[in-house]
Amino acid sequence: LYRRTDKLICTSIRMRDEFVSDFLISSSVIDILANPVDVESIESSSKAVKRFDKGGVCYIASGRLTFQKGFERLLYWFSKIEDKRSTLTILGEGVLKDELMQQTESLNIQNRVKFTGFCDNPWKWYAGADAFLLSSRWEGMPNSVLESLVCGTPVIVTEESGGIKEISEQKINNSVVIVSGAQQFIKAMNSVKIKNQN
Repeated sequence: LYRRTDKLICTSIRMRDEFVSDFLISSSVIDILANPVDVESIESSSKAVKRFDKGGVCYIASGRLTFQKGFERLLYWFSKIEDKRSTLTILGEGVLKDELMQQTESLNIQNRVKFTGFCDNPWKWYAGADAFLLSSRWEGMPNSVLESLVCGTPVIVTEESGGIKEISEQKINNSVVIVSGAQQFIKAMNSVKIKNQN
């Protein structure tokens, strides 16, 4: 049906380019409409910050617990970071939850990883964290990253994570780090500093 459409809306330049190259859609019928972010509401909702803190860096991740989101590889990468006081909070539900919880035990990180399930105010967690982690295998333009930036929390993302490169090119205080592969992701995590700490 894509080839028969009169107008196709994409959320990022990368998505548009994939439709042109993979589906042979004419760029003349494609418009880009970025995901909306309600900055005022997010800033208001994020004031009462939440933080899973054991004295190290606090990381946050959010999304459906599915293969696409790559949480199983995120847990492995988290297990390899240097500061063993660091914590990881994962917001969301999905079919892989039990498997991921078992993985934390096999990696011996179960005391440093918190699964909170669905959260109707993720922004207080985003604001409380020192870095937002996106380990997705593919994305369009993930709202969670945009919302974390609104909350003042830097992000580390995989290069497969959709149109994030378009955000990083705006050079928002060097708050977007795009990495390629496990070692770069782990290195970026090790470079995160605790917020408001001299």
